[in-house]
Amino acid sequence: MGINEIDIAGLEIESKYDRNGRFNRAVYFDGANHQYVKVWGEDFFYKPYFERAHGLHFYDGIARVNDVLKNQDGGVLGYITEAGAVVDEQNLDRPKLEDLTARLVAATYRMRIVYVDYRLQNIVEIDGVYYIIDLEACIEDSCLGGIPGIKTTINHCLYDYRKRISEFTSGVDTLSVVKGRVGGEKEIKYGSANGRVWLEKEYLPKVGGRCLFIGVNYYTEFYHRLVKDPGLFETLDVQENLICHGSPHVHHVCNLLDFDGLGYLYDNVICFGLFGHIDSPWEITRSRGEIIGCLRVLDRNLKPGGRLLFGPATQALTDNFWTGVFREVFGGSYRFDKIHKIDINIILEATKNG
Repeated sequence: MGINEIDIAGLEIESKYDRNGRFNRAVYFDGANHQYVKVWGEDFFYKPYFERAHGLHFYDGIARVNDVLKNQDGGVLGYITEAGAVVDEQNLDRPKLEDLTARLVAATYRMRIVYVDYRLQNIVEIDGVYYIIDLEACIEDSCLGGIPGIKTTINHCLYDYRKRISEFTSGVDTLSVVKGRVGGEKEIKYGSANGRVWLEKEYLPKVGGRCLFIGVNYYTEFYHRLVKDPGLFETLDVQENLICHGSPHVHHVCNLLDFDGLGYLYDNVICFGLFGHIDSPWEITRSRGEIIGCLRVLDRNLKPGGRLLFGPATQALTDNFWTGVFREVFGGSYRFDKIHKIDINIILEATKNG
């Protein structure tokens, strides 16, 4: 279909993204035809990957593509997909997700194309069946290793899919270690939330030895200056664009579930505020199975006698959920020094048995 055949101005815009020209795209909702219209900029990065996947019929059975949009010269400028019901944590149907995952895995093995953006935000339900709707990020396995940042994108995928196509992604480094990055010291500006005030002013100043801190953002970039041994303070986050907010000494870019460490254990492991928020975009921070998987990673990287601090929010999951998870994962091998509630955070302070 020619893009000039679509009355873009008459459609409701859903989202628009503009980054350095190469990632420009806009999504429109066509209510009259119950479909989404996605339009790219001329130099859209994923364009050749979509064209190849579409030409090979990769999307057959895993997406509902109504049409492909083209300019006057026949170049692809986007596509139209059938709209469906949004899938989220509240209405997630595991058997339907498993069915879609199986179809996607089969397509991956058949055509050696990996869908690197497989997450709930990109799934809809149509006629009782799950389909993907954000289609561009379908990369041939031979190209994965050459795309900057692709390991971070793959790490966002639903865990079962990542695990089941591991042979295709084995050549893609899932752990990037950034050491000694250049940057001036940032001003210490303490947070305003009660839980974070406690973390910054009471807990971190008592932390000594090698420490792993999971989850960074603009408000954590001075945290290495609060502990007793700043040079032994390491941070970890899955998003490469947050490197500047991590430790200037060692920062890991990795999905927590995939973190195997660097051959040593930590005296302290801290994970505060990453889990349990209503607006969390990552499934691993909200589903019970993957939360438990993450906590077992924390345990594996803490040395005997080491200190664990875990402080999830209780907006999406209850206090009872978290205390139950604490006891299930840590109950047999840790001494619970304190479980307490500060504002929205329920905080476990524990020592690993020697």
